[in-house]
Amino acid sequence: MKSIDSIPEGFSEFVPSPNKNRKTNRFKFFISDDESVILKKVSGLDSDYYRRLRRENNLTNLVKLFEGHEFPEYLQEHIVKGFDIEADGSYKSAFLHGYRLDQLGDRTIAPGQKSKIIIQINLLIKKLIQANDAGDLIGDWALHNLIFCFELERIVNVDLEGFVTYSPLPAWVDISEIVLWLKEALNKIS
Repeated sequence: MKSIDSIPEGFSEFVPSPNKNRKTNRFKFFISDDESVILKKVSGLDSDYYRRLRRENNLTNLVKLFEGHEFPEYLQEHIVKGFDIEADGSYKSAFLHGYRLDQLGDRTIAPGQKSKIIIQINLLIKKLIQANDAGDLIGDWALHNLIFCFELERIVNVDLEGFVTYSPLPAWVDISEIVLWLKEALNKIS
């Protein structure tokens, strides 16, 4: 594995806004100079994410998953695509400019944007319930992983590694908890 002490060429270190509910971070983040790509470099080989990759010898499956081929078609537009996936699970994806859903109450949002976000949250709830009913719901759908993307005008889950570590969903979270989180986001901007 390459050292993550150096910053890759064409990138600079990126520090996401803190999340009070997150205890650790398995990645170091780098953003491309043009702010179009984010690189998530695995920072600890002791993480559950890395152990699952090694145990399941699963790089081929990871590539399929990160390219979006393993998700129901109706949900694919709500999950960022990964590329340049490395053996340790490090990867790149599009850097989405927008609002992180856990921070909606902390932002000034134009009324036109608010209505779009409300529509998209309600749409995402319906699609996640559909995926759950079909037995296809995996991933970490916590609000800090969800971005309302300005360009796409929809909500996108940017936590691809969560589709590895939350497959299946852990016992402490189910669809009703995810829906509750999304309704809390609605309450912050309604």
